[in-house]
Amino acid sequence: MVAPSGPSSGPAFQNVFTNSRWSFSVAGLYELPWGFAVAANVYGREGYPYLQWIATDPGDGLGTRDVLVGKIGAYRYPNLFDADLRLQKAIALQPLQLVLSIEVFNIANSATVLQRQGDVGFGDYYRIVETLNPRVVRAGARVSF
Repeated sequence: MVAPSGPSSGPAFQNVFTNSRWSFSVAGLYELPWGFAVAANVYGREGYPYLQWIATDPGDGLGTRDVLVGKIGAYRYPNLFDADLRLQKAIALQPLQLVLSIEVFNIANSATVLQRQGDVGFGDYYRIVETLNPRVVRAGARVSF
């Protein structure tokens, strides 16, 4: 079987084969007294298949091409789990409303591997190409009128 890969304009998304058999996303918001609210989002999915291939001539007269090593899904990236939190405070300043917020993305700061170099014959085979973004904290303000 030929690997579903091809030319790429950059290092990311070279050989991504999106195929998970399960996933979930749970989100909620709870309003607290005095204009505060807390929100959370939890996401998870099975790791996508890790495609590995080698450039070879299988002898069918079509020449050298990338051929998969093993079946699709035989090797998978780790399962992905992520959680985000948000705390906000609404302040009424007639005729305006000000909402101050602070958000934390990837609260566990997990560096789950999302993509690796899969060309078995390449010098940097198995090199990590992409990981989950690190923990990020964002503060914001929104004015409504």
